[in-house]
Amino acid sequence: LLVVDGTTSIAGGGISVTRIADLVVRFGDAQTIARWQKAVSAGLHPGAWRLIELLLLPLPAIIVALGAMAAFWRLGLREAPDFDLRPRDRRG
Repeated sequence: LLVVDGTTSIAGGGISVTRIADLVVRFGDAQTIARWQKAVSAGLHPGAWRLIELLLLPLPAIIVALGAMAAFWRLGLREAPDFDLRPRDRRG
């Protein structure tokens, strides 16, 4: 995303960012967003789709990618489970 946005910005002489909606259409087909709208409206609530449409789809894709990366990094910081099955000394 940084390469595409950077190249487009340099070629166009201004800042250019790829929105989430553009990315969905680029990697899916033209009807992908319409199918998502039907699924979310039927499964959750029609207002839920309106929130997604207003808050998530216009966001720059790089911001969402960095946010997801930070979230996964944070989840990975949890302490690993202790799989040591040897008996432990219970005296202290």
